[in-house]
Amino acid sequence: MTTTYYGKIGFFRIKRKYSKSDRYVSVAKGCIQLPLEALALIGVDVGDKYSVTRGNERGYIVVRKAKSPTAPLLQEPEVIRFQPSFVLEFFGNNAGVSAQEMPLTDISFELVDNVLVWRLPDIVKTSYLQDRKRRVMDSDVDWRDIVRGYHGAAAALAPDAHRNELKGEKSKSVPIPESHMIWLLREEGHRVSQINERLWRLDDSTATLGDLIQLARKYEDGLVLERFTF
Repeated sequence: MTTTYYGKIGFFRIKRKYSKSDRYVSVAKGCIQLPLEALALIGVDVGDKYSVTRGNERGYIVVRKAKSPTAPLLQEPEVIRFQPSFVLEFFGNNAGVSAQEMPLTDISFELVDNVLVWRLPDIVKTSYLQDRKRRVMDSDVDWRDIVRGYHGAAAALAPDAHRNELKGEKSKSVPIPESHMIWLLREEGHRVSQINERLWRLDDSTATLGDLIQLARKYEDGLVLERFTF
């Protein structure tokens, strides 16, 4: 018999420093409210570390006990509407969620193999490109999924990139048109607009085309622009 619990989940958009540079990117910060007994089922108590990650299927997320030194610690429960609840915070990109705002929304979740699993509300925008990167690592993937979203030369090379990944090659080169790169960045929650032929506006900063492609590689390794090198 499956045990179902109920809680709430919400997101707000924040700026997070990108790697070791001075550049900041927009990400979603998630907040989950859970009843006390739910975390007890997976062996997570106050002071223990936990993680919130994407599930095996698109649109699902998972909460489990964690050992990573950077994982957050479970804090003392808070009284919310006269009921004690645990509040979990996490970065949306760790769970395949794009930068966005969403007020607290009711969710239901289940205990599956000693982890808590639930489907995100339909209004939550998940990261299509990060999800696609996971699918292409699966040898049973439909080839139509691999080329979906690509055009021209990029679509022609995408199957080869997939075969290379299955062979364990660490590097690949996937050319994409400029318009697809802009779409990629906007899909991940960035504000991108062109100022002139050489300069772009990326979130709250001025950027070159090289800056855009470097950021795009954070979400899709090996990207290069068609007819553009730097």
